Amino acid sequence: MTTLEKVKLLEKYLAVDVEAIDPVVELAIEKLLQREASRMDQLKQRLLRQKTEFEEKYGLNTEEFCMRYKNGTMGDDMDYVEWSATVDMLTDIEKRLSLLQHVGVHKRGVFPRRIFPTFPACELSFL
Repeated sequence: MTTLEKVKLLEKYLAVDVEAIDPVVELAIEKLLQREASRMDQLKQRLLRQKTEFEEKYGLNTEEFCMRYKNGTMGDDMDYVEWSATVDMLTDIEKRLSLLQHVGVHKRGVFPRRIFPTFPACELSFL
């Protein structure tokens, strides 16, 4: 059984009688969400450092890089592929963190109150 299937089963189980939900189950779910938020935030920080290293190495901000990369003017150097992947992963992490903020995980101190910047996706076209 996949993790998603287990979560869906748990959802069905809990929906049977929401008044009888064990506080331990509620706490466990909250802790799992907090752990995931913390893990995503740590990954985000690592990727932000990596993005900054690329910007400094090539003297180019990420927005300009993505525009040039998308237009095919940057070439196919492995660093450029990794930089693009870094931006894509940051975009994905922002979506995940936003979702976790939406469900209120940040209320217990996992998320500092700040606006997460968005990153332009480096869409790849191999046609």
